[in-house]
Amino acid sequence: MNSRIALLGAAAILAMSLAMAGSAQPAASTAPAPDDAPAKALMTETCTHCHDLDVITSQPRKHAEWPGILDRMKANGAIIPDEDYKVLLDYLGRAYSTDKPQ
Repeated sequence: MNSRIALLGAAAILAMSLAMAGSAQPAASTAPAPDDAPAKALMTETCTHCHDLDVITSQPRKHAEWPGILDRMKANGAIIPDEDYKVLLDYLGRAYSTDKPQ
């Protein structure tokens, strides 16, 4: 009888552990993928002329917000050539958005 109770207890603990592990959400990562290195370098070079990177990295935005933010930065004097605009926009959307692209 005691071994049966011990076995049921162990099974219950295992089941709870598995349930908790399965429900845990992985932490959202803003770490760029290795192939994002050129885009990250472009962001660093372009954006740090006016502000620190933590302005971007500490305040993730919705994907749809990034075009307006880049446009505002250009209006404020940021030099973002047309060929770099989409690269920056795509990278910011992937690396620093709180939602998936629409």
